[in-house]
Amino acid sequence: AHNVSGWVKLGLTDKTVKKALRLLGTDEHNWVSLYRLYEVIEDDVGGLKKIVNNGWATNISIKRFKHTANSPGAIGDASRHGKESTTPPPTPMKIDEARSLVEFILHNWLRSKA
Repeated sequence: AHNVSGWVKLGLTDKTVKKALRLLGTDEHNWVSLYRLYEVIEDDVGGLKKIVNNGWATNISIKRFKHTANSPGAIGDASRHGKESTTPPPTPMKIDEARSLVEFILHNWLRSKA
């Protein structure tokens, strides 16, 4: 169960939670906004390794999410970047999978902060 009212209360005192909830509520959940939301959480917990060590996501799924989000070769104009800086991922993540991944990380992060 989601403790939305608890998260909102937490957002009143925790500026990082406030920003995450604002991003969650105002943006369309596209590659750019999901990546931004992910970065807020990654920075707050102290890096990708902490997210993995907490069991919120695997290293492979996060790297695939980031690689896909940054790859115009994989997702075209929806990409965070205008030019391909590496080779596109062999199996790009679908946007629904990206939304689920970031939401799962977000919910676990919020629970850890409560």
